[in-house]
Amino acid sequence: MKVLYFLDSTSPIAQDWVSNASASPGVDVRVVCSRTGRILTSCSGMASTAVSGTSARKSRRLLGQLKQSRAANLYFAGRAFRHARRVLVAESLRFRPDIVHALRLTYEGLAASSVRISGTLVVSIWGNDFTLHGARSITRQLIQSHANRFEGLTADCDRDIGLAQLFGFSVSHSVVLPGSLGVPDLFFTSKPSSMVRDFASGRRVVLYPRGIRPYAHPETILSALERLSEQRDDFGSVFVGIPLSHPLRDRIQASPISDRLLTLPPLDRATLSEVMAASYLAVSPTSHDGTPNSVLESISAGCLPVVSRLESIQSGSRTR
Repeated sequence: MKVLYFLDSTSPIAQDWVSNASASPGVDVRVVCSRTGRILTSCSGMASTAVSGTSARKSRRLLGQLKQSRAANLYFAGRAFRHARRVLVAESLRFRPDIVHALRLTYEGLAASSVRISGTLVVSIWGNDFTLHGARSITRQLIQSHANRFEGLTADCDRDIGLAQLFGFSVSHSVVLPGSLGVPDLFFTSKPSSMVRDFASGRRVVLYPRGIRPYAHPETILSALERLSEQRDDFGSVFVGIPLSHPLRDRIQASPISDRLLTLPPLDRATLSEVMAASYLAVSPTSHDGTPNSVLESISAGCLPVVSRLESIQSGSRTR
């Protein structure tokens, strides 16, 4: 079977999809990167998609348009992906895939569904595509107007299959696949981070692994920890992915328990797996989510997840 992916090749989730598909017997994989239009034949080198000359200038221009499209609720999505869409059409005609998999509905999905390609078009629904992005009228209209172009869909939670029907999708060929076809082995085997263990000095570690996102609320963890500190002092906390200039970092530094708080920049997955293996709890307070990869990864690393009471996560915990 031939599979052509249309995705952002710098995304760890995208890399997981390609890596897992490539490892499947009898599957021939090609990738068109939505950021650059570059064609890849495997997951090797996906984390770096640098190009030069005219292509590099075009890539920077496309990325600038992509940022604008996000700010404008995807109104300019067609322009942002114009170059990559042309490459996708050409590669689908050359490669003749059985399946063209656009990895995210609100970006690659909308772009791929607006052109004529060779192959069955499948799209992945991410946890906030409907509940966050789809709540905006212009995005909802775009999704609904393109829904009938997709012949198959995947989601990481049962809730989104139900929501897809409300948006006009056929769900006769749909599947729920938490974790992008599987959690990487390193989360099962990593040794606890010595850096985190030295910081904790025997205390239990509460981890926030998800960085800064519009639907995540690490500030609530900090407030809860400050209140908890009035009753006990046998814990430390690690916040991952907090930029140097972000107000949360300033608040952490000014906190009365700052000596028990550690802020880290975005981490590569090997380092994150070690941090998870050294932690007792991984806390994920969010207002929108599917089945977060970070939750599955923390469980795999032996770290107990604490999550928001969302339908998407509750349904998964009951049925899987």
